[in-house]
Amino acid sequence: MKIKKLFIAAFIALGIYSVPVYAAESKLELTDADIVSKSSTTDAEDIELKDNIISSNITFNKKNDFIEFTLTLKNISSTAYQIKTIKDNIGDGYLTAEYSYSKDMIRPDTTAELGIKLTYAKQVLNQQKVSLDNLEIKITLGLDDGGEKEEEVVINPSTHDNVVSCVAIASAFTIGLILVLIFVKDKKLRIGIISAMALASIAFPIAVLASEGGEATIKFTNIDLIGEFE
Repeated sequence: MKIKKLFIAAFIALGIYSVPVYAAESKLELTDADIVSKSSTTDAEDIELKDNIISSNITFNKKNDFIEFTLTLKNISSTAYQIKTIKDNIGDGYLTAEYSYSKDMIRPDTTAELGIKLTYAKQVLNQQKVSLDNLEIKITLGLDDGGEKEEEVVINPSTHDNVVSCVAIASAFTIGLILVLIFVKDKKLRIGIISAMALASIAFPIAVLASEGGEATIKFTNIDLIGEFE
């Protein structure tokens, strides 16, 4: 009898929380990238864009060489976003990055510009060059109501519409409650299952809200810093 009750409880739990999860589309799309200026000894070929990846074969030949880009980002979602912070994975100190952007909201179907300046800041010594083939720039986005988001725009899984998800959870909880009252006769077991269901019903929509939207990732490939020998 106990095994039967546990089986029923597990079946109910699985039924309640098998809420569909939908793959999200990118919320920001890199639509254009222009070289605004560069030092005379910086080499850069024509820019190619694909899936938020910039390929331009940049070569910094001397210390203090630099290149400046203006990137155009289009909001292809139905939600307004604001750029909150920008981080990158530059860690060795040879290259530095500076960013300039507006704090205005990026409305759906509108664009915003992001300025990026890359500088050869620390001399590469006693080796021919240092190559960076996976420079990532992550843009943390904020919601119109001030909340921040934490997902990868380019590759993130995301949930369906919040209202639909919450309605589905409430309906599933109600059905599950009825099933528990019908099939589970043991009072203590019934209370335990209902308590667990209630806690999960509270936690799940919070997880849904926390998981939506978030970080636009832009990548640079083929960056070389030419070294000197002492």
